Amino acid sequence: YLNLRRTRIDNDCLAHLKNMRKLKTLLLGSTRIGDDGVTHLTQIPSLEVLSLSNTHLTDDGLVQLAACKHLRELRIDHTAATDVGLHRLQAMQNLRLLALGSRNTPWETVESLRRTLPHREIRMSSNTLPSLPTRP
Repeated sequence: YLNLRRTRIDNDCLAHLKNMRKLKTLLLGSTRIGDDGVTHLTQIPSLEVLSLSNTHLTDDGLVQLAACKHLRELRIDHTAATDVGLHRLQAMQNLRLLALGSRNTPWETVESLRRTLPHREIRMSSNTLPSLPTRP
């Protein structure tokens, strides 16, 4: 377990974490981590829980995260990830919890993820819920 939330850690610092072969939980919320740092995280084979909330993560980083086969929980609320990148996460067979929350996430994408990932919990931050579809 390593909590680096709200620290000054950056992408270059993550290169040192890739040697932590038994690390299961990594909290990086509210840091300067971006897509370049995610490359290092994919080299931690034991990583099961990852929080990248309120970071500089984009769709490019999500493509890389899809390679993290052992991730069970992923928190990417308040990032620049969009529906384009979120669809890449469908390949993550062990993922059980996905925490989202971005104005870049249309309601249709959330519903699509719920259909394609039926045994996974998808949480949306309450202050970033996309608008519900209107009913006739």
